[in-house]
Amino acid sequence: MYQVLKRLQAAERSDNARSELAKIAKETGWVSVGFLGKLALEIGFDLVRDLVVDLMHLCMVLIKDLAYVTAGVIAKVRALKPCHNRLSRYFQVNTWAAGMFVDHMLYDFRVNVAPLFSTGRRFARDVRDGSICSWTAEECLNFARITWRWFFQQFYTMLDRTGHIDNLNPIDLASLDAVVGAWERFEGWLFPVMDRNGLSLSLEDFSHRCVAYALYLKNHRIDGQRAFPVTLQTHTLHCLGAHLWQYFDWWGNVREHQCFCFERVASELTQTLSAWNGRGEGGSFLARRLRLKEASRLYVDRHITG
Repeated sequence: MYQVLKRLQAAERSDNARSELAKIAKETGWVSVGFLGKLALEIGFDLVRDLVVDLMHLCMVLIKDLAYVTAGVIAKVRALKPCHNRLSRYFQVNTWAAGMFVDHMLYDFRVNVAPLFSTGRRFARDVRDGSICSWTAEECLNFARITWRWFFQQFYTMLDRTGHIDNLNPIDLASLDAVVGAWERFEGWLFPVMDRNGLSLSLEDFSHRCVAYALYLKNHRIDGQRAFPVTLQTHTLHCLGAHLWQYFDWWGNVREHQCFCFERVASELTQTLSAWNGRGEGGSFLARRLRLKEASRLYVDRHITG
């Protein structure tokens, strides 16, 4: 890594900097030194060890990646009856005639779950590509911790109850089973990480679970072909399998550094700033609006609800 940084630094100072930088970028993917690169060269800043991992975004990216695969597998369950459209070979899982309406499954979960689990929590309401991309970090976490098992249980139950499961293409059924296996391995490392008291496993056991999940996505085969797309082999997945256990060794309870607790604050600030017209200082506008909101809350508590 430091050799690449030194090459980039030398290339930036050379007469034919453009061609040299393009050559290095083609080899390594790095296009410039950057601020952190300069820190690494000047004071020995470690780009891995000296940067505390953001557990919130690491988990959210991995959950969304697997959720996209889940949505794709569900959409590709083979059809039993021909439909009059160009996607007739696919089972229309979002129609009442098919015996299930996947779009409503997660709504039903929120309605029927005990208030102890639903109060004050956000839950994902749809498992489709257009919805997954807008899931918040809290919705991602709750899907991985609470919802996914219930979702698949309902999906399998409906397939079995309507008799569709007996007529499924064996590869499609194996794909569903493979996704369930991926979620099981996912929660195997996620639950210990989310323990409020710190990592509940030894570093060795935790490392084995992280590696097992990463290798499952890479090596699992169905009828000799990859069960999961190559696009899941991301840098984020590499950080999970190769480095996350090491982060806990270096920094202790990484959960204390995550940004889940700041997500709603950021949402509140974003909504408040949406009314700013760009005139004056943004900080002053934000402070004034927050003071007015707090004054309104105190008035309501004292004179109306108190």
